Amino acid sequence: MKNLNEIENYMKSGEFESAITVLNSALKTEPENVQVIFLLGVCYFRQGKMADAESTFRKAIAIDTNSEKVWYYLGLVLEKQGKLDDAQITFKMATTINPNFTAALNKLDSNTVTGPRLNNFQRSSTHDQNTDSAEEIGRLEEKAREAELAKGVYTQVKSRTTYTTQKVGTVLMHLVFGGSLFCGIGGFIGYGVFQVPGAIMGIAAGCVIAIMAAIIGAGNVSHRV
Repeated sequence: MKNLNEIENYMKSGEFESAITVLNSALKTEPENVQVIFLLGVCYFRQGKMADAESTFRKAIAIDTNSEKVWYYLGLVLEKQGKLDDAQITFKMATTINPNFTAALNKLDSNTVTGPRLNNFQRSSTHDQNTDSAEEIGRLEEKAREAELAKGVYTQVKSRTTYTTQKVGTVLMHLVFGGSLFCGIGGFIGYGVFQVPGAIMGIAAGCVIAIMAAIIGAGNVSHRV
């Protein structure tokens, strides 16, 4: 930014209104310049305009979450407003980005708030991150639904396959044992009455009875899987 030295001179001499005028003018051509937004927030902070300073620093964080200076100054603003827990979270964010940030480290209490509250605070400061999280959750839910559907189809196919296997096994069992039994009995009786022709007829009749028994037995197989 071309007017950076001019702005810094204004701020050093306490001419914050002049600095704010230059910064707002710069934002018209560079609306997402984090350095300009940060300096504007610092001017508001030095003037005691905490609400304006907070909104300005949050705007900078929404564009770039990796500036430890912005997090630190937001913490100072929140501290001035009496929002001590939130201030501790922002100081923690600053030290997470830069573990050697002495000013932020000195602000941290021994019982610094971390974990879920830290994550929630960071998400509330960046709308884009919230949007990405919601989209990711939606994708995960869709994958879960697809997996559940695939599981149901697999179970159904497996059940039908098992059922078919049971049915075929029952048919074969009736054919083997029933065929041997009925053909033997039919052949024995036929041979005793009509000799060889009778035996052939008896065996044929036994085979027919065995096949009918196999069909009936297969029909009684229950689909229990």
